[in-house]
Amino acid sequence: MDVPTATESAGTFGDIHRLADGGFTGDTEVITTRGPRRIDSLNIGQMLYTLNPTTGLIKTKPVTDIQRLDFEGRFRTIQTRRADLFLHPDQLVPYTTKGLGEIRFQRAGDLREKRFYQFINDWNSLHGTPLRQVDITDILEDYEICVTTEEHGLSFRSQLPERCEPFHQNGYTGFQFKPEMFKQYQGDIEALADEVTIRGGSNQRRRPYKFDGNDFVELIGWFVTEGSLTETEKSVIVQIAQQTPEHRQTIRELFDCLGITVSVSDKSFSVGAPVYADLIEKLCGRTCREMRLPAFVWTLNLAQKRLLLEVLFWGDGNDYGVYYTTSSELAGDVLCLCLELGIKPRYGRRGEMWQIYTGRTNDGFDSTKHTDWEWGPRDRYQLTVEDYSTVLVGRNGRFQWISVSAVS
Repeated sequence: MDVPTATESAGTFGDIHRLADGGFTGDTEVITTRGPRRIDSLNIGQMLYTLNPTTGLIKTKPVTDIQRLDFEGRFRTIQTRRADLFLHPDQLVPYTTKGLGEIRFQRAGDLREKRFYQFINDWNSLHGTPLRQVDITDILEDYEICVTTEEHGLSFRSQLPERCEPFHQNGYTGFQFKPEMFKQYQGDIEALADEVTIRGGSNQRRRPYKFDGNDFVELIGWFVTEGSLTETEKSVIVQIAQQTPEHRQTIRELFDCLGITVSVSDKSFSVGAPVYADLIEKLCGRTCREMRLPAFVWTLNLAQKRLLLEVLFWGDGNDYGVYYTTSSELAGDVLCLCLELGIKPRYGRRGEMWQIYTGRTNDGFDSTKHTDWEWGPRDRYQLTVEDYSTVLVGRNGRFQWISVSAVS
């Protein structure tokens, strides 16, 4: 393939605006919406976290082209405690300086023209929508809705819409509805009933099904970081382990706000509720190695995302800003959550354990100490991304914002 030089490449070709020639090594990772992925394993259409360096806004955008090109030469390296980059000499590096905060760009091969550089360290994300309330019947498919009314059953049923039929009646004032019937006539049923609850099936305890949005976000955080599901002969136990007195009081108050009665031991809080177990497994996974953040997290507003990250750290984080997990999917989710909150994360691995570092600092480098030339693989990868020109890339868990080769 005939690739233009850095000078020749600036300009628009068809629907693609080429920024510069250049490229990354295949073992360079880029942060996608599913966590870090090697560039040599990316697919067209995969969603990346991208930055508009002019507005400072990050959004997720798709990869629209990937070019693998032969390369015989040396890569420019930038290696610090928080950066590990192998860049083709023509790759553009966005930077600021202490004296000028405006973002500028420099070819990787020309970095020695200045001594001190600052990487991009500040950005904004879309605010999202506050989660006001959660109705778990919008999530679950298999459950029973239990309705009680102070009126006689005949009076209650006469006020229901014509085709709204309970599948079971308990005495004169109790009725059960199947999911399809309840969702079709939910407003009418809730308006007429004195109490509406949910359960997984007959002979199970009735439970609340609507929760305040902040309380539900906090519950998800506690389960993801400290929770487990245990099957017994008669039920499924949802448990949250916690021994720290301060956090135990927080969890106790949370369950009070949720209206969920729990059993309390000196090590954990638990509730036997198959319907809640189904909910948790559907949203978050079942075992510690399967844990993930629910899809609705990415639509939350920034305050609720901060709440979630704070709870995660209360469970499996430490005072030095390091979060630990054995779930690769959860690790990717936490990395993405940090990005959406303006945090540039790093990660390390020790066996199956992920260590995610969230400390904040103004990343930069001294070109006389932290840059060099090194022979690398005999190929390079050029990325084209929709709309936004900068992606978060790096090696060995250390990431920085670097330009792509083209924008479509």
